[in-house]
Amino acid sequence: AVSQLDGSEFQGRQLRVNIATKRN
Repeated sequence: AVSQLDGSEFQGRQLRVNIATKRN
């Protein structure tokens, strides 16, 4: 469960970074 939660948070963070890079 902890691993899954970590993965979800990591994916969300990467998504945000991807959006920021796209905007840039």
